[in-house]
Amino acid sequence: MNAMVDPDVEHARVVGMLEKAEREIEQLRCAVESRTVIGQAQGILVERFGIDADQALTSLRRASSHTNRKLVVIATEIAVTRELPLELRRPDQDTRWLPRPVSPDGSA
Repeated sequence: MNAMVDPDVEHARVVGMLEKAEREIEQLRCAVESRTVIGQAQGILVERFGIDADQALTSLRRASSHTNRKLVVIATEIAVTRELPLELRRPDQDTRWLPRPVSPDGSA
């Protein structure tokens, strides 16, 4: 015994599912874009300061936390300008949030 499904109710259910799927797709797209730009900023920090990718990500996180700016905003600024944001620079042009590079002989 099949109960008749009200077409309007079924339509509303399907529309709700589609809207939810569209939101999830948009969230995933944003996450991929953010991850890409964060990776670019990491690469710039790795190249400029002779640190590894984990140290670069930790430094971006610290900078984000200490400046109360989203990590992706700081990463975007670094990726677009290829420069460190002013608030991250030390007077000696290094950055306060990055560990000092380690020389090949292991000294700081």
